[in-house]
Amino acid sequence: MCDLIDHFTQNKDYIKGEFSHESYKWLYNLVQLSMYTFLIEYENIIFTRNKLNTDESKIDDEVENENETEKLGLETDFYQDLVLKRKQVYQKLDPSIRKSLQKLGITLTQNLETGFDTEYVNKDLLTNKLISVQIAQHLQCYLKLPLQPRYKLCKINPVTEAKYPVKITKSFDFSLLETIIANHVERIRTILYGNNDICMSTLIKSMTSDPNITSYESQDYVIIRLPKSTQKVFIKLIDLDGYSLTKLLTDSTRLSKDDIFNFRTEVSTKMKDALIHYNNLLETKSVNLNKNKNLDNKLIEIKDNIIYNFGEIFNEIKDFKTFDCNKENINEYNINNNNDDDKVNKDTNLIESYFKLKALSRNNLNINRYNRISISYIFNNVIIGHNTPADLSLLNDFEDFKNELDIVNKGFITLGKGFRYCGYNVIVRDTMLLAPAGQKSLANIGKLYKFEKINLTEFEITHMDLLLKENPNKFYEYALRDPLITLKHAS
Repeated sequence: MCDLIDHFTQNKDYIKGEFSHESYKWLYNLVQLSMYTFLIEYENIIFTRNKLNTDESKIDDEVENENETEKLGLETDFYQDLVLKRKQVYQKLDPSIRKSLQKLGITLTQNLETGFDTEYVNKDLLTNKLISVQIAQHLQCYLKLPLQPRYKLCKINPVTEAKYPVKITKSFDFSLLETIIANHVERIRTILYGNNDICMSTLIKSMTSDPNITSYESQDYVIIRLPKSTQKVFIKLIDLDGYSLTKLLTDSTRLSKDDIFNFRTEVSTKMKDALIHYNNLLETKSVNLNKNKNLDNKLIEIKDNIIYNFGEIFNEIKDFKTFDCNKENINEYNINNNNDDDKVNKDTNLIESYFKLKALSRNNLNINRYNRISISYIFNNVIIGHNTPADLSLLNDFEDFKNELDIVNKGFITLGKGFRYCGYNVIVRDTMLLAPAGQKSLANIGKLYKFEKINLTEFEITHMDLLLKENPNKFYEYALRDPLITLKHAS
């Protein structure tokens, strides 16, 4: 170690003085990382040899050579010893190096954003009678794709995982140290993950170049915001049995269940096709990488323009499945489908019941025989109201979920990731908290978008049940406008 430090500094403070603990810490990591690289390379050689022997034995297993079997057994034991030693060395590496060696997966988050509103009349001073529930919704999907930039010397907060760059000085050659470590990291990742980093980097480049898609970059990921699905509306007249959050979640999910399934499968399939296409190009060894280690645009545009049309898949799905509502048959549609509730288990959401897709799940995209990428699926029901205490308190099961809500400026919302309820991930938002000061009413918010509320007389507002009987078209028009304004403002 003393001989090694001479290649990085001649400053006595870094050799035996005030900063020696910092310099020797990184040199120790360099030695451990070199050992780790050697173990990975040697382990890969043994693994490849054993794999070839195994494949040959499967082809011809009529004659078995006892000596070869014993030799393979010895190598298998030695291989396991190498694995154990490799794990021990890995645990001694700095957290920043270990993090750079991790293979991060893809996350697809589907938020079913639902504008929610109710119509009711006063029964007495203490209670209200619920007349109808109306929702307007669309599906918003987000892709979280991992970045793999070249390694930089840094320290990591063990709690928040925030990165803090190492202070660079002229007295110690941190640049040389950083370069050597980064080269080791790239070598190890190439052995472990093959072309994964190049394929993922090219995928990110191609998706961020798509004019139909917006994106922003965080520390370790790129967040891709995909286009919204077709907007849908729904209204349901409530009988004496009332309405519950469970029914709201089931009805809202049923309205877009085909979009949820199609978007999830189409996005996953398209990503897999693109990654396989990149990997095949790289395995031919007839392509060159640009300075950012991506495939060149001229190469990735081939094969039915597989890259630059990620946003277009949403238009294809919209053309395939469109929900056309009119005020006369909206309620009939949902009354006739109420039997679907029988298919839903208390702890199972509608998507899982229909398509066997869980709200929280993980799968793998198999790029080739030895390379696969983890993809996590998250499905959230985002309930968006205006003055949520008035609407949520009318639900039959309000007492069951009220403790899950947070109160902010007298509004009921959820902070953080929301809560789990009857198999659904539920997030609650209140647009009153997003309204400008002095313009908190839904009517004023509608004016901001030139999408104003339908005007009713004071008598009609206080006697919505009579309005429904005497002028149902006007009732439907008024009732459906409110969730549309709420959804528009929240989006």
